[in-house]
Amino acid sequence: IQFVEEISELLSKAGFYRELLLRLVSLSFELKESEQGNEESKLLSLFWLAQTHTSMGQFDQAEMLYLSCLEGQERVFGKGHHDTLATINNLGMLYYDKGDYKQSESYYLRALEANELLLGPEDHPDKIPTIGNLGRLYCNKGDYEQAEVFFLRALEASELLLGHEHSFTITSLNNLGNLYAETGDYEKAVSFYLRDLEASERLLGAEHPYTISTIGSLGNLYCDKGDYEQAEAFNLRALQAAEKILGEDHPSTLNTIDNLGALYLYKGDYQKAETFSLRALEASERLLGHEHPKTLNRQNNLGIIYGKKGDYETAEIYFLRVLTAQERLLGEDHPDTLYSVNNLGMIYLNKKDYLQAESFFKRTLEASERLLGYENPVTLSRVNNLGSVYSDKGDYKQAEFYFLRAIDAGERLLGHEHPDTLRWVRNLAQLFHRKGDYKQAEKFYLRALAAQERVLGVEHPSTITTIGNLKMLYSEKGD
Repeated sequence: IQFVEEISELLSKAGFYRELLLRLVSLSFELKESEQGNEESKLLSLFWLAQTHTSMGQFDQAEMLYLSCLEGQERVFGKGHHDTLATINNLGMLYYDKGDYKQSESYYLRALEANELLLGPEDHPDKIPTIGNLGRLYCNKGDYEQAEVFFLRALEASELLLGHEHSFTITSLNNLGNLYAETGDYEKAVSFYLRDLEASERLLGAEHPYTISTIGSLGNLYCDKGDYEQAEAFNLRALQAAEKILGEDHPSTLNTIDNLGALYLYKGDYQKAETFSLRALEASERLLGHEHPKTLNRQNNLGIIYGKKGDYETAEIYFLRVLTAQERLLGEDHPDTLYSVNNLGMIYLNKKDYLQAESFFKRTLEASERLLGYENPVTLSRVNNLGSVYSDKGDYKQAEFYFLRAIDAGERLLGHEHPDTLRWVRNLAQLFHRKGDYKQAEKFYLRALAAQERVLGVEHPSTITTIGNLKMLYSEKGD
């Protein structure tokens, strides 16, 4: 029987053997636990077993094991020992995956502070992963200013201490690309992704999993920009390499298939979107199980496709099934759970079941305000959704209140020309259009259009939608 140290290496390479390897890890842990006077081995076993449960999406079990491991490490090694700090950092990652950002931040900061006590205030290679993790946390919380500070700090330290082609440097470039893509600064995002791709091709090779992932990131960015031809080219390139090098069932391959499904959804090619999403879901159910977080997310993806196709009944079935599992496995406040609640709100809005839509959107908004704050991008998106309900219901006063709230905060948080801010401006224009206030509607349509043409380009789907709205307005006015 092999022990955890050997099994963990296999685990990182073998997607669909994870269940078997989990049993082997558990057995190895039991065997090591029975050894007398070898507590270091038992702690190592606990650590790897916790990582294994995390990879399986079994967050509660992982949390229990990490906390037990941490208690033992602090007692045996001390609070400043490298292994102890690794467990503290991993607990931060675990709480991040669980959507408990407050706890995640607490553990990341604890790890960073301990490292600074141990290594001094100057940046050190051992600090860089935690600095990057904090950047990702703040990015996900919508605190883009803080995220940029930590990502730039990680990049500067990596380049200075480790060189331009170290894996930490490349990861920092990718993180900054992700940040600028999230904030709608596509020019900067492309720049960092291309630097990341060039360095990873030199350091790791053109067919390394990380390089393939970066190619996929560029594909997603071009999709966001509305350049679907480039997006398809990069994603198909990533898929071809992933299937060849990693196999059809590797997690990176399935992620690329997800990306292609999303691309075809945005293009309106629902048949291709469904084909790719079903392929990813079938593999996920077979390899990870029906209730793994990744599997549930892929069921959500299919629900979105059916919703876009107008098959609201099938979409509702998918979303309700996913929501039931997520509430049980992840909790009512997990980001994935709230995403499913939001998706159901959209379905009920499209079905004109305004009472249900309002109820679901209010639930997500209340949770977002409580967990993320009133001026988080996710919160503002849900503010906008409530505005849409009231607009469709004909409650124009309430709708205007929510749209203006989203726009006002969006301009402060994201900027006047962020794609989301411009979408909310267009929604306000559509509200005035419905009310018959053509002067105000034209004003906000033109405001959105000028920025969209400048930022997104004249051929971006959002720009085209706004142009169509304006044409309709002028037709109604007789202009």
